[in-house]
Amino acid sequence: KSVKFQIPQLVQYFLRDTKKKLQDYHQKLMYIHGYHFIAQEQKTHHLFCVGIRTLFAYVSNACEELSNVSHSENFRRLKSKLDFFDSSLKHDLARYEDQARKKDRITSVKMIESWNIAKTDLVSALDTLHSRISIVDESISATTTTLQKFKTSGLLHHTEDSALKEFENKALRLYDTLRRERPATRVDTTPREIAQVVVRMLRRRDHLLNSCCGALSTLRQLLCDLIDIKAATAVISTSLQKTDLRIEKAQLRRQSDIWTLLA
Repeated sequence: KSVKFQIPQLVQYFLRDTKKKLQDYHQKLMYIHGYHFIAQEQKTHHLFCVGIRTLFAYVSNACEELSNVSHSENFRRLKSKLDFFDSSLKHDLARYEDQARKKDRITSVKMIESWNIAKTDLVSALDTLHSRISIVDESISATTTTLQKFKTSGLLHHTEDSALKEFENKALRLYDTLRRERPATRVDTTPREIAQVVVRMLRRRDHLLNSCCGALSTLRQLLCDLIDIKAATAVISTSLQKTDLRIEKAQLRRQSDIWTLLA
């Protein structure tokens, strides 16, 4: 969306014609309108910078909060549990093969297939989890790096621009000088001087606006990324819990199959 500005009508008027001779009342009116317009833009820029600083603090806190959520330990515990499951499976398969070679053997191809399928599914689930955790960690790392670079931006250290402030002070001095002069002895009765200050202010404002909008766009994208990362983190936490339960159920099911087979 484009940013819309409202320039006072008198300011628009003297910007179009800076050489027009004016009466004392109208000249003063244009000067004071020019001053208030510059002061308004200076205040708008200040509030914009304050908003960017506030948003940066919010995004930084959100990123730090997500950085403190580590799935690595839970994944290692789950991996150890799967390793134990695999060792137990190998032991049960070895015992099954031993009794299958005996005269009074009991066999079940379907049961063995179900055991192997369960193992394959669990290994696949852990591989998927590992991939997702890596992606989330990389995303958090990239976001942290971008925030560190953004931290050096001058917008976070100075909420007021010295050039805009100087334009505001100069416009006020021009009006004060105009107010003190006698209309009868005034040489320049045009709005030329205040128009020059306003034009210089508008050029500086456009430059600052580009910087601020660029910073806002960057922070907005980081915020969207963090929302996605937070959602992914919640999904991973749920998946870790579900996979943990799947390992336990697969272990119990295999033990139940063995007892059923021997019954």
